[in-house]
Amino acid sequence: MKRALLAVGVAYLATVAVAQDANIHDVKFKHEKAIRSITGVTDVSVAGVNGQMSIVVRVENSDARDAVVKLCGGKLEGHPVKIIVSAPAAAPAPAAATAPAAASTTCANCQCPCHRKTVAEERKPEPKIDLDKLEDKNYQAEKCDVMREWLGLPVRHAANGIRCQQMLGTTNDPEKIKWINESKIPTWQSKEMPNMVCYSYIRHRQFCPLGMKQILQDIDKQTPEK
Repeated sequence: MKRALLAVGVAYLATVAVAQDANIHDVKFKHEKAIRSITGVTDVSVAGVNGQMSIVVRVENSDARDAVVKLCGGKLEGHPVKIIVSAPAAAPAPAAATAPAAASTTCANCQCPCHRKTVAEERKPEPKIDLDKLEDKNYQAEKCDVMREWLGLPVRHAANGIRCQQMLGTTNDPEKIKWINESKIPTWQSKEMPNMVCYSYIRHRQFCPLGMKQILQDIDKQTPEK
């Protein structure tokens, strides 16, 4: 129950932070299509940079950066625009095998049938998340992609490409609006679409501490009491 209450508290604080900056999200939504049409733009988001909420544009190279600067300048409707050049790093060349390594006869390198099972048993799988650190704020900041953006930290390497994301949507569906209100998700009225309700929330990946806390909360709710 303690974990469930903490998860709800963290989610509430995150949504309040988004609600306070609703206007910048409206501006980002308005200009995002034009920015993404520039070749080399990989992402457009809202994040805290040096203590100030900004529209963050990630690009692959300097040409894309210059094109974004030409389109947006330093600000969009009064909100700062930060451009990050994050070209994918080239894969390192495979190291040549040395003679001692090639001739090694340790169990870790031995391929004979007598050792295969033993080596497999000795290799313990590495945990994707430390359950004992779910309440550790530093651990959360290290693992959560959205928190890293808000804190101005480098983008976390994700081999599978899955990251926590700040989601933005619009709807006029009464059932969805009811769900948004019950979940206390921040909403605002868009000037561009007066008949639509805009909303924003954070979708955490499974092995983010905040995402895992939500999973544990759901498990508690679905487990019958003895």
